[in-house]
Amino acid sequence: MEATTAQLIAQFRSVAGQFCDLIENCSSCSRAKFVKLAHGLLADLYRMGALLPHVELDSDDATRDRVSHEQWSKVYKAISEKLGDAAGYWTVFDPADPADKEAIQHTLADDLSDIYRDLRSALPASETDILSNDGLWDMRFQYEHHWGAHAVSALRTMHSLLYGPSYLAED
Repeated sequence: MEATTAQLIAQFRSVAGQFCDLIENCSSCSRAKFVKLAHGLLADLYRMGALLPHVELDSDDATRDRVSHEQWSKVYKAISEKLGDAAGYWTVFDPADPADKEAIQHTLADDLSDIYRDLRSALPASETDILSNDGLWDMRFQYEHHWGAHAVSALRTMHSLLYGPSYLAED
């Protein structure tokens, strides 16, 4: 049975809230558990992000309460400390561009903190608050143009950490 748009949005909000809570409280679990939980939530978010409906903006000025740079920095630092030596990985900036062949180093902390910022900035403050068309539009836009790409990179890296030759041992 296919979920209705309202059900999909509610599920997305729930998983996005769980992801943001995990990121905000990353110091409360082991590194391996954090990566495993983040991997599962991010896989769900990515799938549901692709299913978010396209909507029109309600206003010409879709301003939102953004996560400040200071808040983002605090989250980035906490994730970096949690991941330690498992934070870095190598990738190409645009894998679909045949001319882009130079590997760059990136970090899971940047991926996860950027995803957190986009989601937390678009989610209403309370679970009972209505997600406006502007908020929904922003979630879909950020999925297509920012956090979706971070999610794919983070998922691949966390998959390798959890199941590949450089696996994380349970701490």
